[in-house]
Amino acid sequence: MNKVVISVLLACASLLLTNTAAAQVYGGIGAGKTSWSLNCTSTCSASKPDVHLTLGYDLGQDWSVEGRFSKLSDVTETTKQWRFRSYQTEVAGLRRFMVQNNLVTFGKFGVTYTRFSPQETNGATVEKSNRFSPMVGVGLAYKITNLVAVRGEIETRQIRFMEQNSKITSVSLGIQKAF
Repeated sequence: MNKVVISVLLACASLLLTNTAAAQVYGGIGAGKTSWSLNCTSTCSASKPDVHLTLGYDLGQDWSVEGRFSKLSDVTETTKQWRFRSYQTEVAGLRRFMVQNNLVTFGKFGVTYTRFSPQETNGATVEKSNRFSPMVGVGLAYKITNLVAVRGEIETRQIRFMEQNSKITSVSLGIQKAF
């Protein structure tokens, strides 16, 4: 996990150092909710909102690359009494489509690295695991000023966890500022 975070930070730092007049660096913070398609839908619940930090680099008018670190919702299974915490690091490419002067839609595709860490197991077998997976998403951004925008998005990825395939869908709302 540390190697991935360091790699993302180094890549973002190199983008900051090579910033050109046509390109722009942006950062953002957001919160949202994640749903999990685990095999315990009636007894699993996700608590606490997701929190994420984003750092991106515009590659022109229509394209961006961005990195994101997220603390996803904790998941608790009430009958077996286990709980796990998950973190995610993501690198994605964005394609933007201008709808109006201040309104932009975007699609994104990338790869995520998700780390699952059991917190309470009460004797249940809950594996600690780290997974890479592809991610796709769509979103909408509204520019409040030339440098500040409100951004909402939905993204999904499928991972293998606890010997089953699980679809993870995240919905978030945040704010971003260009530098």
